[in-house]
Amino acid sequence: MDTEALAASKVNCDPCKELKATKLAEKTAGALETAVAFARYSIPDFPSITAQELLELLEGPEDQRPLLEDCRSAAERSVSIIRGASTAGEARSGESRPVVTYCTIGSRCSQHAALLLQATPDANVRSLHLSLVGWCHAGGELVKPETSEPTKRVHAHTEDFARMFPGSGYEVVLEPVPE
Repeated sequence: MDTEALAASKVNCDPCKELKATKLAEKTAGALETAVAFARYSIPDFPSITAQELLELLEGPEDQRPLLEDCRSAAERSVSIIRGASTAGEARSGESRPVVTYCTIGSRCSQHAALLLQATPDANVRSLHLSLVGWCHAGGELVKPETSEPTKRVHAHTEDFARMFPGSGYEVVLEPVPE
């Protein structure tokens, strides 16, 4: 039984509920392990912040919260963003707060963060470790960009990355197709 079917299945007895929870946890742990392995070998080494650390910083005083830059395509951003994020490259003159870049898994945002540091060597820039994959595994909130209403939809960019998202709790989509 695939993860989506398992998550959608209805169970009533306590042993069945426990089995379902165990199976979903195993599939989610496997997805996270796959994402970590991919990141270790495929993403440039760059100073990063974990999703849990970012969640804690976003709970702090507004003037100390990092600025979030979404490095994904417009098609991907049209599905959901992290609350308060702006599109990578938008001008932020006069801002002294740290910048955290993110994408789907971490490659594009690490490259963008490196460009930001090249342009402003003393900037406080980090990429979000495992980006949206890590954010979703940490239970981070996503919002619709046009309304800021919470959503559970997230664009995975590719089918391979779609398998790295948690087995339940989010609706992983591949449409619209990025250009």
